[in-house]
Amino acid sequence: MSINDLAALMQQGFAEIRGEIQTIDKKVDSVKVVLEARMDRQFEELKERTFDPEEKECILAVVEAYNQQLEDAALGTKDIMLTRPEYDATAVVADFPNRFTAPAEAFAD
Repeated sequence: MSINDLAALMQQGFAEIRGEIQTIDKKVDSVKVVLEARMDRQFEELKERTFDPEEKECILAVVEAYNQQLEDAALGTKDIMLTRPEYDATAVVADFPNRFTAPAEAFAD
């Protein structure tokens, strides 16, 4: 095999590789178009399900009014009733010992 034959084989191989790269590029571009369309659709669906600023203000006003009502009802009283999940969550957030759970050392043998 001469150098010219080797050069021709290399050029043929490079041409085949370029063709395969172009095929892959076309596939990637088509997938990109599909993904962009899917993301646009999902973004629009998400936008439809979210609250607009006016609705957010209204919801926050209702929550603030409810919080104020709860505060007014509990202010000055010694006993506040919590459900067990509320108590557990408050114990974790406020970092005080939860009297409904046994200490860890009680289970150690």
